[in-house]
Amino acid sequence: MPLKVSEDSESYSDGDEETWQPENWEEEIETLSTTGIPTETTGQNQEEYLHRYYKELQEAHIIKQQRFALELQAERRTNEPLQDELEKLRASYNEISKRYEADNLRSKQQATHLKAELENKVKSH
Repeated sequence: MPLKVSEDSESYSDGDEETWQPENWEEEIETLSTTGIPTETTGQNQEEYLHRYYKELQEAHIIKQQRFALELQAERRTNEPLQDELEKLRASYNEISKRYEADNLRSKQQATHLKAELENKVKSH
């Protein structure tokens, strides 16, 4: 269906139905182009905000890492004497355990020897 020009010569229709057309195309183009500006500005603001937020997160992360490293270092210093004590106790335990094993072996040997002596005395009587 052909388009026809209406009386005001700025609006066009397809014949069946009137459609609105801007009277001044240049104003409409300017309006459309300026509506993109807040979006771009908003996008730039959002990008700047996200960049600042990212930097703040990085700084917070670094601070937390440093704090954690200091806490870990303090904990290690606190644990050093405990580790030393643990090593002393292990050494002491190993020494006592070896003495016990040696005493146990001597006792078994002595029991075997006394048993053999007793058997010899019983045989001789």
